[in-house]
Amino acid sequence: MSGSRVLLAYFSRPGENYFNGGRRRLTVGNTEVVAGMISRLIGCVVHRIEAADPYPDDYEPTVARNVREQNENARPAIANPPASIDGYDKILLGSPIWNVRAPMIMTTLVEGLDFSGKRSTRSRRTR
Repeated sequence: MSGSRVLLAYFSRPGENYFNGGRRRLTVGNTEVVAGMISRLIGCVVHRIEAADPYPDDYEPTVARNVREQNENARPAIANPPASIDGYDKILLGSPIWNVRAPMIMTTLVEGLDFSGKRSTRSRRTR
């Protein structure tokens, strides 16, 4: 992605998480680890999304909150939303997958940004 300005905005939760097929208490969330790898590989600006009301440290209460937020179509507040994405050619979004979808805080993020003039691309998986 050389020559283009890339923003990687991600949400990650440390604490009790799935790790290598089981649960483990992590000081750095899984998505943050992946965001760091991507950043080192492509040299992008990184913005960590933080919840205004932090998610619990334990896994089960986090899952319960997430299910409530999905059922209520909630928009959890972001403590530090990016001011603008105008200066970026490409925007990468990263998050965990909870209950088969991204947490609702990612919907808050996307709805709060102006993607006018941005082009959508899909990643392609090969088998």
